[in-house]
Amino acid sequence: MTTATSKPSLPTFEDAVGAFERNPKIREHASGNLGLWRSVHGGLALVRKRPLVFDPLDGYWYRPERRILVSYFSAKLGKSYLPAAGLRSLAWKAFTHFDQSRVRGAFPPKRQHGEGELRDDPWREFVRAMRDEGTRLPDLPEYERLRAHWRTLKAPTFRDDLLTFLTELEELEDVTSVEPRFANRLPWLPYLGLPDLEQLLDRQRYFLGFHALFTSTNAYKVGGAQTFGPILANNNTRDLVGFAERWAAGEKPRDTGFLVEGSSEKRDASGYSMVVELYGLLNLHRIPFHNSVVEDAFAAYAQPGDTSIVDRLERIGEETRRFLAGNSERVPQLARWFREGVESAGALRFVMEGIEGKKDPAALAGNAPLADALLAPELQAGARERVASLTVAEAATAMLHLVIDSVIYEESRTVPEKPAREDRLGATSVAEAPPEAPALPSAIPATARPPFRLAPALRPVAQDALGYLRAGHHVLLAGAPGTGKTTVAQFVAHAWNSGLERVADTLPWAEAPATTVGNSAWSPFHTIGGMVPDGTSRFVAHRGIFIDPAFEEGGAWRLLDGCLVLDEMNRADLDRCIGELYPLLTRSVERVAPAGIPAVRSILLNERFRIVATVNDATVDDIVFSISEGLARRFIRLELPGAELSETLDFVRDCEAGSPENAEAAERQEASASVLEHLFDAARAAEFGREAEEGWRIPLGVGYFSPLRSWCRGGLVFSTATRDRETSVIARDVLRVCLSAVGKHRKVVAILKALQTDRGS
Repeated sequence: MTTATSKPSLPTFEDAVGAFERNPKIREHASGNLGLWRSVHGGLALVRKRPLVFDPLDGYWYRPERRILVSYFSAKLGKSYLPAAGLRSLAWKAFTHFDQSRVRGAFPPKRQHGEGELRDDPWREFVRAMRDEGTRLPDLPEYERLRAHWRTLKAPTFRDDLLTFLTELEELEDVTSVEPRFANRLPWLPYLGLPDLEQLLDRQRYFLGFHALFTSTNAYKVGGAQTFGPILANNNTRDLVGFAERWAAGEKPRDTGFLVEGSSEKRDASGYSMVVELYGLLNLHRIPFHNSVVEDAFAAYAQPGDTSIVDRLERIGEETRRFLAGNSERVPQLARWFREGVESAGALRFVMEGIEGKKDPAALAGNAPLADALLAPELQAGARERVASLTVAEAATAMLHLVIDSVIYEESRTVPEKPAREDRLGATSVAEAPPEAPALPSAIPATARPPFRLAPALRPVAQDALGYLRAGHHVLLAGAPGTGKTTVAQFVAHAWNSGLERVADTLPWAEAPATTVGNSAWSPFHTIGGMVPDGTSRFVAHRGIFIDPAFEEGGAWRLLDGCLVLDEMNRADLDRCIGELYPLLTRSVERVAPAGIPAVRSILLNERFRIVATVNDATVDDIVFSISEGLARRFIRLELPGAELSETLDFVRDCEAGSPENAEAAERQEASASVLEHLFDAARAAEFGREAEEGWRIPLGVGYFSPLRSWCRGGLVFSTATRDRETSVIARDVLRVCLSAVGKHRKVVAILKALQTDRGS
């Protein structure tokens, strides 16, 4: 298991190169980042081939008929390009039909409005107009060929299937509840305004390149989709690519600016972490790229007059070039590693024309080749051309920057070695042993336990929460169970108590802040205090959990000197328990007089006192108190969303631990990925959750899937009868155990039934 260590530092460059040569994990991490470099530069090459101007506001958001068709195709035929030629023809004819309907005046004129709104016409009236136009659709024989392969197509004709979909939409308030996320929307964007199918591949090339260019960074994958996704969805592609071209030419984001439309307003996003990382990847031959892992290691290069992170990156770039100039024997070696690494980096990911499920590859024989198979070599060729354009020194510099990043990454964690065992002949071996039950854990002092780490996806909300504390507010973290609320609260409270400006990456157990859990039995006695017998027939004052235990001044108490983590706040009746403290929570007064504590005249305000509370928005079967308006207004509420598929896959497969150690572990990971994909498909079908920009989110956090994660790691040892079952069956059964904690929720019951069936065919 991977555990975190102390903050990493910038290694000496010679030591970094030596570590890269010796350590396969460092080389593996560098290979992953070489893949990012290839996707970014290959994507830029693709968008340059056939430039396209696409305004998503005018071409998509302000045309509800297009949004509805994209929703239909994404829901019914996403990743279903079999037969490919048939689906292309069907989609093009459908989009063209409704485009012509708009030209004929069948739909209201377009108006300027936000992404999530529909104000062209009352919703139901618009859907009825679209349904009328749908009845005029001609028979499309391509649908019958698709229907032979995909069970999601149940109606006898395309017209019938689409009209059924429209009838269902009429019951909704607007299209946003069924609108697909950006990645699932992307394959259908090439069809919008497509004059003929001969131009389809050119458009697919452009949109695939656009996707590879802007969504390949680590920053996008670990949370940037929530902030950068709206930028990609609301801005002219020509403008966005234009910024990328300027950054590729060496212009700094702080100089170009990045004034773009977001989800609700126009803003300069030039300081976004995703922009800074993309700029670094585009200029890797000059500077290292920046991410949260290297932030502390690079901090030593910051200077007071800096206007952006790029300033310190340029200083490091100067150092690496100076090192290579003085160690010229390293240059050819590093350049070779870079060129070979770009060529051999891991598999490329594409989204244009996928086929999901257990389809027989032989069924593709004679069918038109998929766009992904045609465009993957083009993207690789574009990256290869960029590599060829670099001098030997530039290629060596780019590789050295990747080596440094990988060494810092590896330094930030330690992996315990697998203990050697002695075989029957007395020889030492590290071969895979037969399954044995893991040893029972012993008690470990908090000072000896390894610190726990804040997941990158949780860092933005943690940093925001700390910002609110520093501004004088209390914070309420809300969300589904298992989303990491308590973890975030611990890190935020630790940062406040330690006087940090930024939330730490790791938290030693011994430094964990004071934490308490709300309880339905609480009264003011538990939170504020009261009188208790002292064993001598006398009564003394007892301080509650909100009160500083070390302060007393002339019969006055004061609030706790620091931040209290109040977990599951709504399990206590806080209106009754701390109502007397409300004026202090908002700092409206300097003191209040408590009732029922004769020895205490007042409770004083403490400017250091803060609360970080958590609340489950989806509770199962415990006593839960409502949060009154008076209590709620004393907290800043921050939402932690439920789990999305890619986040759950990363959690379960424990991506930070590196590649699986053996074929059995890899098989467990593959089986887990398959059942989770099936789960999220079933959740969408059962409407268990909601559609978000990053994908379908269920009202449960990734923590619910800890048993599946333990199984992937090899930490679950079953009976012989269970071990002998197929890996896919075990994965499904462990997943059912994960969901059993939810109880008898009717939608969960439907999902569990769906998990019994095979997917795809």
